[in-house]
Amino acid sequence: MPASRALLEVQGGFTTLYCPACAAPVLTPDGPIEDFCVHVAFFIDWDGEIALASPEGLVGAEQQRQQVVVDLIESSDDWGIFLDRVTEAMSGSVLVMDLIEPEADGEEERRAVVAFDFMAIDE
Repeated sequence: MPASRALLEVQGGFTTLYCPACAAPVLTPDGPIEDFCVHVAFFIDWDGEIALASPEGLVGAEQQRQQVVVDLIESSDDWGIFLDRVTEAMSGSVLVMDLIEPEADGEEERRAVVAFDFMAIDE
């Protein structure tokens, strides 16, 4: 079963976000944190920059999950294609969340994406 994908649209945007599996911070008013919990497979910020744990720092299923993400980043030409492929390739324990800040006051719509693996285990 592939990962699930959800669209969350919040007027005014997201200033904070916490991991739904362990409550660790992911996004603060200062931006994404540097060291994500093991549940975060990747985070694409508002500027299209991706942050993720290196597969070498993980073991078992989490290492395999991260290697899939890295391989798809290297073989995808744009974020839309990457998100379609990564959602299909990741397990059913992963939730890919599209975080949308709608257009407001002449500003363009902004988008960030985060993927949570609810079955990841911190060893």
